[in-house]
Amino acid sequence: MAIAASSTDSTLAIQRPSAVHRWLQHLTARPSGLLGLVIVVTFVLLAILAPVVAPHDPLQQNWKVRLEPPLTSGDDGQLYILGTDSLGRDILSRLIFGARISIAVAVLAVALRSSMGVLIGLAAGYYRGPTDAVLMRLADIQLAIPFLVLAIALMAIIGTGFSKIVLVLGVTGWVTYGRIVRSEVLSVRERDYVEAARAIGAPNRTILFRHVLPNVSSSIIVISTLEIALMITAEATLSFLGLGVQPPTPSWGVMVADGRDLIYGQWWVSAWPGLAICLAVLGVNLLGDWLRDVLDPTTRGGALQRRLSKRDA
Repeated sequence: MAIAASSTDSTLAIQRPSAVHRWLQHLTARPSGLLGLVIVVTFVLLAILAPVVAPHDPLQQNWKVRLEPPLTSGDDGQLYILGTDSLGRDILSRLIFGARISIAVAVLAVALRSSMGVLIGLAAGYYRGPTDAVLMRLADIQLAIPFLVLAIALMAIIGTGFSKIVLVLGVTGWVTYGRIVRSEVLSVRERDYVEAARAIGAPNRTILFRHVLPNVSSSIIVISTLEIALMITAEATLSFLGLGVQPPTPSWGVMVADGRDLIYGQWWVSAWPGLAICLAVLGVNLLGDWLRDVLDPTTRGGALQRRLSKRDA
């Protein structure tokens, strides 16, 4: 009997795929997710290695080569792959350094808004009653004001700069997290393991962060991934309007604004940063859709099986 049990356990251990193997299966079964991952990793690596990868100083001005088209060599023999702007600065170098600003603002803003929203959603869903009513009415009030209008108003009040744009984008977007986490907590708080923890006298803090939060974390991860794309666009929009990161700091939104009056003649000044914004948002959205399929227990099995069947056929 012991030998048979050991054999059965060994067979189950061999047949059960590892977590890494399952993730690779999902990734190879959905090429769009792989494409999104490649795009995101590329932008992140460019941002991290910007001082090494950038061919020129993004702030260095050279009036002798101002508004040169792509693949142009200057008088000094240096090649400007994507051309130069109205001040003779290399557009490729500014794009690479601008990725640092966009990614940093997006990640920090999402971290701030997710922290606020998750805490509010946990409190509203778990305690219910007056706490739930007050917090959700605050959410309704904020939802009544368009996000971009609220962000522009706050930036006009507190001023511009990197830290201030992170703060504004963070505090104006907690509602999405709060409402979704609240709805899931209302269901999770009635589960048997939560009732058992409450019955043995576990404090509310332990129940919330050890039993409830891990069971709603998949939704938080998916929302955060998709929100990063929104934050990249929001940062570019505010910088375009002059309310975000200020010149001469390289920012994709600022670069688009610099070329808006030159679009019919020197299209490359604003076209390349616009394309960078589109690619970054596309990559994050594709990666977010893939994460949703992987982490959603109601769809991941069927979706994976359908894609594997199509690939084998």
